[in-house]
Amino acid sequence: MKILKLIGISILILGILLIIVGLFLPSKVHIERSIMVNSAPDVPYNLINDLTKFNDWSPWYEIDTNAAYTNSELKTGVGACILWKSNNTDLGNGKLTITEIKTNELIVTKLEVEGWDPSSASYFFTKENNTTKIIWTMDSDMGNNIIGRWFGLLMDDLIGKDYDKGLASIKKICEEKPVQEKIAGFDVNFITIPTQNYIYITNKNVNENEIGLNIGASLMKLDVFTKNNQIVVSGPPFTIWYSPTNFVVGMPFSGDVLATEKDIKFGQLKCCDAYVVSYYGSYNHTQPVFENMSSFILDKGKHPSGPPRELYLSDPILEKDTTKWLTEIVFPVQ
Repeated sequence: MKILKLIGISILILGILLIIVGLFLPSKVHIERSIMVNSAPDVPYNLINDLTKFNDWSPWYEIDTNAAYTNSELKTGVGACILWKSNNTDLGNGKLTITEIKTNELIVTKLEVEGWDPSSASYFFTKENNTTKIIWTMDSDMGNNIIGRWFGLLMDDLIGKDYDKGLASIKKICEEKPVQEKIAGFDVNFITIPTQNYIYITNKNVNENEIGLNIGASLMKLDVFTKNNQIVVSGPPFTIWYSPTNFVVGMPFSGDVLATEKDIKFGQLKCCDAYVVSYYGSYNHTQPVFENMSSFILDKGKHPSGPPRELYLSDPILEKDTTKWLTEIVFPVQ
């Protein structure tokens, strides 16, 4: 009994010491790893900024390949997030959200995992001659959690290994083949668009709450006009945006048009080079594409050569799921 008593007292003293020492341990944890990538900064930046590509390089994906992942409608930039659910306790349920970006320079994310305090991770991209240095950091505040403070002493070794693995995957992907360029999470490609004849209706100074109604009414009128005059429509309907409230609704056609009508005019879109974004989603959420395209075009050494267009490749009447609505947003450049 005396031995048991001594063991109990020893355990008690050890526990008290652990608590006392724990109070003096740092509450904040900082982890940092880096790697050099043989590419321009935009390649790794676009890869990491696109959360649909997260599992292509994530060091934690292999923990549970059967985990269920869900991406938000916004795929890149501030507000984009990815959620996961896993029965594997090493992965658990969590959410990763992009909270701050600086194009080709910085991405900041917030990590929330059930049972753990939120942490912040940052990716810094620095161009060095023909290479890019990526620095991946994590900062977490354990507060007054004694166990958390003790665990913080081990995190650099534990998480640091994962960071090294993730950075190695990023390097491999970026150096093996170019990452598909993205704007607001959607594929963007540089193409040459041929000359196209079209019929159109002009809409001026439209109330922003009535834009959708005006586009719909114009398309119906154009559709009736083409059928009544046996005009061959040669592509999807589109809009040309001169300003947020001034736009043209048009339909491309082939062959000759002999008939005329008061509100319907004929035009020709000249052959041009353009960046085309393949946007999936509601028509009300295209703003991030337009906001990011100006700097994207300038970074490519190009300049706008005409107003942007939206080509509507999906029929909202037939397809009710807005995430499947495909719109090609065209930005003519020179």
